[in-house]
Amino acid sequence: MPHVVPGGQITQMSVVEEEAFKYALDKAMLESEKRGSQWYHPKMGRFSVTA
Repeated sequence: MPHVVPGGQITQMSVVEEEAFKYALDKAMLESEKRGSQWYHPKMGRFSVTA
């Protein structure tokens, strides 16, 4: 789906079912370790989660 990002550039983004996203996020968080204020996943590297 096309999406306009700040600055006006058009990019593509995916839309997924909420339950599928929650399942994938839960699985990724279980496989990750907290490092300071960020998280680390062996396949994704560093990432942060905000509410």
